[in-house]
Amino acid sequence: NNKTRAMAPRLLRYQIFLSYGIAFITGWYWAWQNVKTIVETFHFLPFLKTAILFAPLIAIGLLGIYAGGSVIIGVLNFADCPEAAAEIDRQVVQAKIELKKKGVKL
Repeated sequence: NNKTRAMAPRLLRYQIFLSYGIAFITGWYWAWQNVKTIVETFHFLPFLKTAILFAPLIAIGLLGIYAGGSVIIGVLNFADCPEAAAEIDRQVVQAKIELKKKGVKL
């Protein structure tokens, strides 16, 4: 029965983000400490040393691009709600009537 079985705890967003961040920083720190060995092993990749050293800045830049893209996609997919707009208009009219009854001048 699903109700009697204990539910597994779920991670919150910040916990997931923190887990990925710690994993990235740990991997980057290891690569930074061993950059000479890595560059010698992968000598055919001349940009590797620069990529390792600037990996945190590159990651922040990519995260910013992702966040900006998410906002743009969210705005483009934002749907109009004519029913909600009409209800807000009705509520504004009702609030004005009630304020006039209480003697508030608009």
